Amino acid sequence: MCGVAFDNSFEQPSVSYKVIYNDRSKEKDFRLAVNDDHYTLSYLSAEENVRISFVHTQADMFILSAWFMLVMLPFITVALISIIIGRKIRSEQKIIGTLSALGYKQGSLMLHYSLLAVIPGLFGGLSMTITALCLSDWFGSLGLADYEPMQPEFKLPVLIAAAGIVVPTVIYFIAALMKVIKLLKNDTVELLSGAVGTQSKTHRMFVNTKMKVKNKFAVRSVLGSPGRSFVVFLGIFLGTMIVAFGYIFIDSVKAVGSQAINEFGTFKYEYILDTTLTDTPDNADPVMIVPFENDSGTRFSLMGVDENCERWNLTDLNTGERADIENGWYISSLCAAMFDIDVGDEFTFRSIASLEEKTVKIDGIIRNGYQNYIVSTRENAAEITELDDSLYNCVLTDERRSFDGDIVREIITADTFNNQMETMLNEMNGLIYATIIIGALICIASLYVSVNMLVSENANNISMLKVLGYDRSKIDNMILNGNHLLLIPGLIIGILTAYGMMAWYSASFVETEGLIIPVAFSIPHIILTVGIVTLCYFVSLAMVRRKIEKIDMVESLKDHRE
Repeated sequence: MCGVAFDNSFEQPSVSYKVIYNDRSKEKDFRLAVNDDHYTLSYLSAEENVRISFVHTQADMFILSAWFMLVMLPFITVALISIIIGRKIRSEQKIIGTLSALGYKQGSLMLHYSLLAVIPGLFGGLSMTITALCLSDWFGSLGLADYEPMQPEFKLPVLIAAAGIVVPTVIYFIAALMKVIKLLKNDTVELLSGAVGTQSKTHRMFVNTKMKVKNKFAVRSVLGSPGRSFVVFLGIFLGTMIVAFGYIFIDSVKAVGSQAINEFGTFKYEYILDTTLTDTPDNADPVMIVPFENDSGTRFSLMGVDENCERWNLTDLNTGERADIENGWYISSLCAAMFDIDVGDEFTFRSIASLEEKTVKIDGIIRNGYQNYIVSTRENAAEITELDDSLYNCVLTDERRSFDGDIVREIITADTFNNQMETMLNEMNGLIYATIIIGALICIASLYVSVNMLVSENANNISMLKVLGYDRSKIDNMILNGNHLLLIPGLIIGILTAYGMMAWYSASFVETEGLIIPVAFSIPHIILTVGIVTLCYFVSLAMVRRKIEKIDMVESLKDHRE
């Protein structure tokens, strides 16, 4: 049945055994057999053993973080690059028109420009695959800070590497192909003139108003070229979302400790004992805690407290008043989320020893996103556990205590969750700040490319403004500053999206980490996020201003006349 044998006589009153099953289907029979002859104080499966499950939990936590990096970020980036490729091909319409007039077939033109779009896909895919191979050990070690003896090998699966190269490349190919097909639908004369896509209904906007010329130009530039404006907005949005998500994660994890103190209760020390006592403790609240499990083996605690217990939080989440534990059972918000239970539902669970099923009706929810329990009076708990209602194995106090013998199994204090969250942050700091840096770089790169397109497409206008005597600052205001209209919406929507992503991430933690992380975003980090993205925005503008200075107004005017 199992790898460990046992007899019917234990020399010590309390013995711990490790059982290794050759056939897991026999687990239930083994547990029942032990409980028939002896009282099982606790049964801890491998899935519920923190020493084992914590390794898997941390892996799940990093996998959730990786999904953000593997799906959301590449998807938006590929969409951004596809738009840029399309606009670059449109700027080649004169050459396409010339080649078409010289007799080149449409199929040849489509294949040529589509293959050109494949180059960045292949080059970027290969370079990032090499980068991933070089950084895999460093990123992987971030999740193994507590397991120094472990020396796992980090490998990049061939299929995953191939997908990372092929999928973006195919998307770029399709984007270029569709753009060339759309251009070739126009008359060759229009392509030779370069007029396809350059005129919009906004070119006469505000023509009869007294609005300043620079303001008219800014609004027309943003509204008259929605594709280019979307690229600018997407760069701001993407940078904000990534940077904000990193800081929201930090603030949310740090908020766990302070919120846990309020949700636990007013006690400063919680002593979990390895045995049961009957004497009434002075200046303390006795609690009976017995582990139970649902039908899938997920454990929770059944708690019995005195009706006059003041140190444990017994505030009903819905009414805001003290829970009536004398006449009902209440469940923590974490337990309700894990088992999908609401007020009025019946909750069926079983004893970890006898596997006997019990059912109680849930009369309310107590806000506690850090402990998995149901609670009532000690008398009600005794009916479920079949123990004497005078017994207790947990003590809540406001000061440190000592107990006779080595009976204290665990001490929970106000710093317990703070220390756990600090450990989590220390392990993830590298990944978090690497994400923030990546967000800033993507913001600069995307904004630079999009604003650079703006300058290229307005070369004739810039040349004309120089001829008319406009100085550098006025030209910058008219050409570049119109994008300021997209800065604030990009910041707001990016922050809101990051907040929503953290809410999803927190909900996913209920199963993997066994706690509900509150979503928080501190004012200093909001200011820092806005400051970083704004700085990236103006850095990209400063880089593009050099191109404005290099535009030869004479050549641009000649090109326009031709």
